[in-house]
Amino acid sequence: MRKSTAMAVLTALALTGLPAVANAAAEPAVDWANSVTGDLGTLQVAARADAGIDSLRAYIVSYATGQDVAVIDDLTLHSGTTTNGVWRTPQPLQLDQLGSYRVDVEATDTVGGFAPRRQAGRLTYLVDTELTLTADTTTVTYSRRTIRASGVLTGRWPDTREVKPVVGGTISVSNGWGGWSTNATTSADGSYRTAVEADNSAFYEGMAFVDATYASEGPYLRATADPLQVTATPVKSRITAQVSERRIDRGASVVLSGKLTWRSPELGWQPLADTGLGVGFCVTEDYCTTSVGYPTTDAEGRFELTVTPWETGFYRIGYGSPDVFVSDAVGQADIVVYQPVEFTDFTAARDPSGAVNASGHLQFDGHTPWPIPVQVQFRASGTKAWTTVATAPNAEWDGTGYFFSATVADRPAGEWRAFYEGQEKQFRPTYSTTVLVS
Repeated sequence: MRKSTAMAVLTALALTGLPAVANAAAEPAVDWANSVTGDLGTLQVAARADAGIDSLRAYIVSYATGQDVAVIDDLTLHSGTTTNGVWRTPQPLQLDQLGSYRVDVEATDTVGGFAPRRQAGRLTYLVDTELTLTADTTTVTYSRRTIRASGVLTGRWPDTREVKPVVGGTISVSNGWGGWSTNATTSADGSYRTAVEADNSAFYEGMAFVDATYASEGPYLRATADPLQVTATPVKSRITAQVSERRIDRGASVVLSGKLTWRSPELGWQPLADTGLGVGFCVTEDYCTTSVGYPTTDAEGRFELTVTPWETGFYRIGYGSPDVFVSDAVGQADIVVYQPVEFTDFTAARDPSGAVNASGHLQFDGHTPWPIPVQVQFRASGTKAWTTVATAPNAEWDGTGYFFSATVADRPAGEWRAFYEGQEKQFRPTYSTTVLVS
């Protein structure tokens, strides 16, 4: 009977399996410890445990001696949960000396799990400083390039959270890209004052800055003020320019000349000597087709360039000032270039009805207008005045030129010619040869 019972029990265990063993809860763990940002005397610790953290103990340790200077047991949950949260001291720590300290932490969970003491972070038990920066102006000019900067250095003490002036602090003030800097010392109220030079070298792409920095000294942390953006108000410069002839035929050359000056605050308009300029040719304000040259001004600020324009437009002369205190300048000289146009032939003959048939061809070289109206003109024999007696509204291309024709009745003997009135800035008025018809 006993043997049978034992076998039955073994069989049952084989069929059902052994009882399951519960997974053990993870031991508590401390992730990190440090000072609270902006409240450096307050310690915070991040810890977690599946069963929930029951207690934390922090040890504040001197880096110099390795000895404990404080033991903290009153950490309370600040954020998160007991299974994964952040604990803080309810009040700032009261330590005898300012400085940086190692923080060791041990943790116990609610079921007795224990994480032994180990290094978890650093307590920055120092004075958290703040630096301000103001100036009497953030705009400099050709005559005034000095900025008077000032500000206040204060510190927040970690034990009391009290904000007080930092006395005797060294403030480095610089002009940004210019490489210029000076030091100022804070007075009894934490204030400082100094003069900053904002010369041409301080500017990059028209902008400069004034920076102020307090480097860490002893128990005082580093502080940087918000930089001040500085702009310059330049004096004016100008370019006067002209061409030797305003209206020319295509292929002719002209002399482009002018003068570059700047307005001195003391002396008025003065030449800018030995200065490079850029000259381009523009058809419209937005379409500049050709770079023409790079003349240099003489001792009187004058320049000269021989040019051969191929179409109507203007020369744009530019000066890019390397000095932020002197403005850029642009000058312009307009020119009209007449394109070639001519009558290659013209005939006029009376038909059997007595009417006169006039016709001919126009030729254009490169530029062709539309429409192309051609007037047929007549002058009676013995008179001087020409009269337009017909107009061909548009001369059309026929393979050899732009052909036009007109038939005019009831005209006595006299001279005939064709006339194209041109366009104001493109083609000169043009006449054909004269034909006598009896």
